[in-house]
Amino acid sequence: MDYPDYLNPGDCAIWLGACEILSRIYGRPPDYASTLRGFDANRCVRAIGDGSVYFLGGGNLGALYAKHNRMRLAAIRAVPGCRVVLLPQSNTGLDREGDPLAADILETLQSHPDLTLLARDAASQRLFGELMNTDIGLCPDPASLCLPGPTKSGNGVACILRSDGEAALERAGDDGLDAWDWPDLTALRLWNRAGKLVNAFPEPQMRWRIRQFTARQKVDAALRALVDKQTVITDRLHGALFAEALGKRVIAIDNATAKISSYYETWRDYYPGITLANSLSEARGLAGSPG
Repeated sequence: MDYPDYLNPGDCAIWLGACEILSRIYGRPPDYASTLRGFDANRCVRAIGDGSVYFLGGGNLGALYAKHNRMRLAAIRAVPGCRVVLLPQSNTGLDREGDPLAADILETLQSHPDLTLLARDAASQRLFGELMNTDIGLCPDPASLCLPGPTKSGNGVACILRSDGEAALERAGDDGLDAWDWPDLTALRLWNRAGKLVNAFPEPQMRWRIRQFTARQKVDAALRALVDKQTVITDRLHGALFAEALGKRVIAIDNATAKISSYYETWRDYYPGITLANSLSEARGLAGSPG
């Protein structure tokens, strides 16, 4: 559930990695797959029988992405008789005191009779456990399963800085960096637009193949923007993970929800190519120093 039919190659990588894990477990593609907007509970239940409903993980569980969370809650409430698993999540305001959406999320998750929530970093694991008064499993982000290995050494610096509600940095300033974000990539925008034509195909298996292909193309478009660089500065978690997988020197700066530092501190032994910086100016200085 929750195919990322939007312009975010990181979520596409999470989707592809999660699909790979589940296909290894079950030995086949899913019996039902959908975006949140296109979810049909009756068709889903007919297709899966007594199976499980897996919701895409990522960094959007909480009060920050209201529309997305409300659609996910509606889908969870629509399948009370199914086993539900929320794949590894990072906190984005689930602990925001007095926020009605955060309270609604917690109530929905706790009231479902058979729901498992996984966290992708230790800080979120502790927080989710305290809020829900239960043990929470810890799993890494599955995106790495769909990423390539190191490539040839490149030149120059790529600077990917968020331009959305999670941004904590100014994209322009005195640092002399030519910063950009995923939506600035023409190929990524075109593949995202093309992927929205999938609903013209009535046959579910055809839609599945097109969606998988489109997700792959979005990830590859992001990777191509990094492959010829030597160093990548970013406040995007998957910008850091993509670049590290390619063998680049990565200097990461936290976003507004601190999910980069939380994830890095949990899994740092697996990412020797990533260094954390406290500011954009510090990152610029590190980028100009020997690796």
